[in-house]
Amino acid sequence: MEVFCEDFFPKFGVTAEDWMPVFQEFYAADFPRLRRHSNPDPLAARVVQAAVDAGMRTVLATNPLYPRAAIVERLEWAGISPDLFDLITTYEHMHFCKPRPEYYREICSIIGCEPHECLMVGNDVDEDLVAAGAGMKTFLVNTAVRNRNSVQYVADYEGSLADLLDLIQGGGL
Repeated sequence: MEVFCEDFFPKFGVTAEDWMPVFQEFYAADFPRLRRHSNPDPLAARVVQAAVDAGMRTVLATNPLYPRAAIVERLEWAGISPDLFDLITTYEHMHFCKPRPEYYREICSIIGCEPHECLMVGNDVDEDLVAAGAGMKTFLVNTAVRNRNSVQYVADYEGSLADLLDLIQGGGL
């Protein structure tokens, strides 16, 4: 958030103090109307709940480019309670972004675990599988893969959200 404010507002000759309320109002009043453009997978909520039921700590490790209000709103669209997560990465408190391995190490530091104890789940080869460089295991959701750079990749696990759900419920992690 600090980097955003230091970079964005001076370009327009305004101050963060004057304009942050405008952004907050947007996320409170206008952003929720974007819901109609979302297409959440109902399995996502089941996967998160299964992980919690299995005693796993959960982190919503979305790229922290947005305020918490936006991320919580998107969770609502997906039918997932923010209370299910031990951490939700947002621009208010993170110091790194994807695809930097430091982002993943910072998550571990915040929740008090070691990277080798974690599984990063995502569909973005460039941003999510880099977690392996921080020492995490990875699961690539292959039903909507993003691979902007067409790189060859290796994931510890690969499959659909249904496959991930089976893996969690079957105790395979």
